[in-house]
Amino acid sequence: MRYYLANFSVFILILMTNKAFSNEMTLNELFFDDSRPYHIKILDALPDSAIIQIGPDDAKNTIIEFMDYFCGYCKKIHPELIELAARRDDTRVVFLQHPILSQSSEVIAAMVVAANIQGKGNEFHNSLFEISGSLTQEKLNQIKSTCIKIVFFGPESTGKSTLSDALAKHYKTVCVPEYARDFLQRKWDMFGKTCEKQDLWPIAKGQIALENEISKEANRVLFCDTDLLQTKVYSELYYLGYCDPRIEKGAKKNHYDFYFLCDVDIPWVADDLRDKPHERKLMFKAFENELQKQNCKYVVIKGDFRQRFNTAIHHVNALLGKFESMT
Repeated sequence: MRYYLANFSVFILILMTNKAFSNEMTLNELFFDDSRPYHIKILDALPDSAIIQIGPDDAKNTIIEFMDYFCGYCKKIHPELIELAARRDDTRVVFLQHPILSQSSEVIAAMVVAANIQGKGNEFHNSLFEISGSLTQEKLNQIKSTCIKIVFFGPESTGKSTLSDALAKHYKTVCVPEYARDFLQRKWDMFGKTCEKQDLWPIAKGQIALENEISKEANRVLFCDTDLLQTKVYSELYYLGYCDPRIEKGAKKNHYDFYFLCDVDIPWVADDLRDKPHERKLMFKAFENELQKQNCKYVVIKGDFRQRFNTAIHHVNALLGKFESMT
């Protein structure tokens, strides 16, 4: 079995004791066990969420690229590596994050890991290399799409993710997960910290990038677990009315056809990130006020899961009927 390194400059491996970062591997196994190549042991020591791979696990040849999304050489060689892995069944290419060029490199790397946790790492990885211009651009633009876009909106623990997943399966389409969920869960696991004001910009960028990539796979309708308007509301609620002007501009500019505002009439479920179990009605009112302020079309979704599902089906069918009559 052969192993190759691409774009290798200065590589520093930090072994973390926290199980959230690395699989269980002792220092003795990593440095003194010669039964397997060192670089493959590095792969084994890393969690799956940290690895972007093209090609089979048991490939005869492995190419490992230590890369930074701001590296021009990485971007230049990327199409060739993709083509190579696609052409040869005996070769896999592994992309390992090596964010050394700027602080923005670290932010983008974290965004890719969050996308990878949601099963969209490869798509997000490829889309970053396809971007023309700067990755740190100030705009949060949607790409053009012909599908109907529906957003699940409202406070935490109101069943948005469950319902969006169920409807996506029902209509044989896709849903855009909440990027902030995995981004902030990773931050909690790593540092024991919850969301801070400086997190909102990378969260907004990650959300719109995820939506743009997944929208390419939509079948007539795209369900979005959240959007930038939701980020705006949370920002203003948590940070004394403040919202990054770039997020506010993107939230007002981007278009969605309909909103499902999820009510707080179901039990609140605690987790590492949720923190306002006693302010649910106040939060709900803030979300509804924002929809009314922006003149968004919406309906309140309430009741048990079956009631919510049936209400959503009714409105989605009506939207699809109008859409198909116009095409």
